[in-house]
Amino acid sequence: MDWSDIADYLLDEIVVRLDSYSDYVRLRAVCPVWKSSLPKIPKYLPLTLPGLMLPCNHTDSEVFNLFFAASEVHKLKLAKTEQWLWKGSSKGWLVQLENSPSINLINPLTSTRMQLPPLTTFPNVLEYIPERIGAEYSVMTVNMREEEIRFFSLAEMKHFCVKKLVLSSSPRGKNCLAMAIYGDRDELAWCRIGDEGWKTVEGGWCFFDDIIHFDGKFYALDYIGRVIILPDEEVGASCPKATLFASPPNPDRPDFISDYFYLVESSGQLLM
Repeated sequence: MDWSDIADYLLDEIVVRLDSYSDYVRLRAVCPVWKSSLPKIPKYLPLTLPGLMLPCNHTDSEVFNLFFAASEVHKLKLAKTEQWLWKGSSKGWLVQLENSPSINLINPLTSTRMQLPPLTTFPNVLEYIPERIGAEYSVMTVNMREEEIRFFSLAEMKHFCVKKLVLSSSPRGKNCLAMAIYGDRDELAWCRIGDEGWKTVEGGWCFFDDIIHFDGKFYALDYIGRVIILPDEEVGASCPKATLFASPPNPDRPDFISDYFYLVESSGQLLM
């Protein structure tokens, strides 16, 4: 019996028992029939490889070790990074800020770079004057419930403005959306890849700890454990408005308040 003649249900039984992308790639390479029968992105594995990226040493800002599951270690060489600030990753792309208004998405395996709308377009940024050295940004903040204009340098702004940023899909897709927690009130702003600026999420929600994209929707978690939801189709509208998805699990317990809450996806479920 030729490998290409194996029944589809048996091939599916093999696929569900795989636990690494490397094995899945090898499976698709067995024969042309299997390659055409199996999708490039497997249904039973995470969309992106979980990895930990660490510098090889403290003196070299270009070379990193990228650690994957199954003891895989890949050595990556990126551009000089002394002025860079990594703000996490989403859908396999690194989020990178620098001493400029730019927000970059970098694929660590291919070094491909894509840009999101700059920091200067966030709703709380009043003006950006490059010639005003050391105070290039003027930003609207809130102090004791009173609005206050503060000034930030290039280096300060990359730490202050964006708390977390996540994508709905690969930024190479035309329908990719980005959602960010930003500013001193930890509010939500969104954009579509290719937009000129960031837009506000309506509803008056703020002080978010975490955000995640799961099953075609954005979920954001605030400091007391409330979860709000924003479906992709509503985010793409002109004025998306967040709605409450889940109340705090233990609203009457004062010891439930934590320093931070997080949202994670595990085995097809969304957990806090």
